[in-house]
Amino acid sequence: MAKKIKQHPPASPAALVSNKRRRLASIDDASPSAPSAPTVTPSGTSAGPAALAAQTVHIVAGSKIQAKVRAVMSALGASNSLESKPPSAADADTTRGDVRPSDASKNLDGVVLVEAHAAGASKLITVVEIAKRTLDNADRPWWAYTGVKGTMEELESRGDVRSSRRQHVHDLNASANELVDGSAGEGDEEEAFEPTGRERTISEKKVRNVAGLFVYLAIKPLPSLKAIHGEQCSEA
Repeated sequence: MAKKIKQHPPASPAALVSNKRRRLASIDDASPSAPSAPTVTPSGTSAGPAALAAQTVHIVAGSKIQAKVRAVMSALGASNSLESKPPSAADADTTRGDVRPSDASKNLDGVVLVEAHAAGASKLITVVEIAKRTLDNADRPWWAYTGVKGTMEELESRGDVRSSRRQHVHDLNASANELVDGSAGEGDEEEAFEPTGRERTISEKKVRNVAGLFVYLAIKPLPSLKAIHGEQCSEA
């Protein structure tokens, strides 16, 4: 006997639309979730080392070491760990303006940022080591986080230096002529000339990346800095 083939009636358009919607809904449910937004601090910046609004002590090649050590200890709130020696007038002038004031709500107590360009890196290391030793002698723990950074600065070209030297010599000669004959007519006439195109090109500034060293010194651990720069701590 021949088997009878069952024929299903064609689905209605409404049923087809319903099945299509059901498939689209299942695809949407299987799609990956959107990535979470990065953590943002109340100040509006991404959470991380850059958000640390610590007091800053700048060190240059001509800085006085003892004055900078006092500034670092003052920023840490450990000034009583230093010797009870009143600062001299020279130290007072040097320490003035070393610590940059910041908003009290953003400032981190017990944390100081010490930074310097390459020329002052050796003095920065000396200042930080003296501060560590002072804290050790006072039986106070410390944590240090060291890193490097680059800063874009304008570089004076050789042509600009030569032009400034020529101008300086010209001014000296003009002053000497005025003292001799008491006339300044020639100098006024020469200043009336406009610089040529080459002189304008020479006066253009160049920019270079200047390397710098920075150390976060703290009297409490900072996990966010440890994850990036590593950590050095006292034995206490």
